Amino acid sequence: MGYAPHNKVFNNEQEQKLSKYLKRCAEIYFGLFKKEVRKLAFELTVKYDLKRPATWIENKMAGEEWFRSFMKRNPELSVRASQATSLSRATSFNKTNVTAFYDNLQTVMDRHKFESQDIYNVDETGVTTVQKPDRFVARRGTRQVGALTSAERGTLVTLAFVANALGNVIPPFFVFPRVRYQDHFIRDAPIGSVGAGNPSGWMQDDIFIVFLKHFKKHVNTSPAHRVLLVFDNHSSHIHINSLDFCKENGTVLLSFPPHCSHKLQPLDRSVYGPFKKAINTTCDAWMRTNPNVEKTNHQSRNSALDDKTPPLSPSLLNKVTNSVEPISATSEQARNIQEMSPVSTTISEPDITHYLRTYSRSNSVDVQPSSSKSSSVILSGFSPEEVRPYPKAPPRKTTNRGHKTKKSTIYTDTPEKDAVRKEYEKKQRRLKAKQVKRNILGNFSEKKQGESKEKENPTSRIR
Repeated sequence: MGYAPHNKVFNNEQEQKLSKYLKRCAEIYFGLFKKEVRKLAFELTVKYDLKRPATWIENKMAGEEWFRSFMKRNPELSVRASQATSLSRATSFNKTNVTAFYDNLQTVMDRHKFESQDIYNVDETGVTTVQKPDRFVARRGTRQVGALTSAERGTLVTLAFVANALGNVIPPFFVFPRVRYQDHFIRDAPIGSVGAGNPSGWMQDDIFIVFLKHFKKHVNTSPAHRVLLVFDNHSSHIHINSLDFCKENGTVLLSFPPHCSHKLQPLDRSVYGPFKKAINTTCDAWMRTNPNVEKTNHQSRNSALDDKTPPLSPSLLNKVTNSVEPISATSEQARNIQEMSPVSTTISEPDITHYLRTYSRSNSVDVQPSSSKSSSVILSGFSPEEVRPYPKAPPRKTTNRGHKTKKSTIYTDTPEKDAVRKEYEKKQRRLKAKQVKRNILGNFSEKKQGESKEKENPTSRIR
């Protein structure tokens, strides 16, 4: 077929350069699909006038046989299913934000000397009544197989989980999409569970206060027994009432950098994947045993949190692995961010202080120079980047409309809490001014309407 070792299209050095280019494209979130790799191979043969089979010229791309052989000769490459990542996540996870988080973590660890049982992580996740079915056995060659679900569109319930560094958990907290919450919503939930409700089903400012009281009850926090609670900086988490409650009850709040929870959040990294898989499996089993019944929030809650199949276990929570990769949208930023080695955060010692200090200093922001003599030699001559340059994006436009850019913050510190309080009071004054203006304009419009009615009916003034 023209792909024998003595008759290859590209030599070993050229294939190494192509392999390095493909890996680099994947690192900066612009990976090439299978067909695009074949087109790039053909464009390289045209650019450098290399011998190629006639079928390449007819199809304007390399053949499938060449692609399979190329992948075999480069076992460090593989075809992977990509995970959708927003531009905010891709650009926010960088050296500056990660360094700020671990600096704050170092500060609170040195100040309060937290032990592993006093370090907690909280995060919310959504559970829907329409599960994603598992794979099952079917006839070979069937192009499409179906599995029964409850409905086309499901109802979402928010669950807030809390776990500490030892792997211990407290009962979950439910947020139901209901205007009025009823106690029977969590009738068969794990013992000690608490719930709340609002029309959207998402965590809100007032509901987060209820969660903090639930957290205090099970953790027994106080000014004499302080704990560290690490969470994302969602607006519902940093309300001034929540900060005052945590300050009074000995809970130190530390936030992750914005749009970085997919890499730094322990629950996202280790728990929610197996948890969602357990939900799908139990929901599939429930649908098989109840084929004529539509699944509701009640059945979804019971099947997902059944004591026989607990989704949260210490073994899952102990297997936390923060594998961080370089993330950037531009080649200029990509040169400044070096790949960070995967670090297992499994905790076996009773005191986590030394571990956190070592991790924050050595593994979070180590940057190695990306240039070397070998790389300069590889980039000379044959270069896929000349045919298809790396994508370069212009500077992003700021769309925060005057709002302060968020970052990793110790929100229970007095300066940060005072800043949140000032922002809250400013927002309240602005809302009050709008309400006064609306009332004045409303009274004025009512008065004008009354005068117009009198003009239309002048006899109304005659008694």
